[in-house]
Amino acid sequence: GSSVTVAANATVTSTVSYRILSTAWQPIGPASINAGGLPGAGKLQAFAVNNFNPAIMYAGGGPGPPAYGSPNTEAGIYKTTNGGSIWLHSDTGLADPAVNVLWVDQSNPSTILAGTNSAGIFQSIDGGGHWNLTGALGATAAFLDVGGAVYAGTAQGIARSTDSGTSWSLIQSTP
Repeated sequence: GSSVTVAANATVTSTVSYRILSTAWQPIGPASINAGGLPGAGKLQAFAVNNFNPAIMYAGGGPGPPAYGSPNTEAGIYKTTNGGSIWLHSDTGLADPAVNVLWVDQSNPSTILAGTNSAGIFQSIDGGGHWNLTGALGATAAFLDVGGAVYAGTAQGIARSTDSGTSWSLIQSTP
């Protein structure tokens, strides 16, 4: 809490106190259902954090295994702006709610990509408020940011975007 100023060539002794952080996770939603005695609310498959403001996070998923009766209504993208205390749906325009992967452009955190289970790649340029399909490449399972380009593993092959996901070119087709 307090700061210390030290003059050049002076010696200072300081005591640092640490507090123990809780490592217990608590369910905060969306509200679970009871399916066969087991709680379930879909399946979390994707998670991304805004590195410049870690209180802003995105989570995405889809229905869980059918054996657990997880509902499609809990699929989609959720966003928190307060470190996870409250999560809200953030998927207007997301035509495929089964989300496999999320990516935040750390140089422009308003730009987010979502790779979905069927349709392909959706982009939001307003922090997850609205989504547009920018890469109709089928199931998309991975994003990788290398040297200013974003690469995506899709059902059609490896795609590359040099404009943060606004457009995509297929650089390696699947056999």
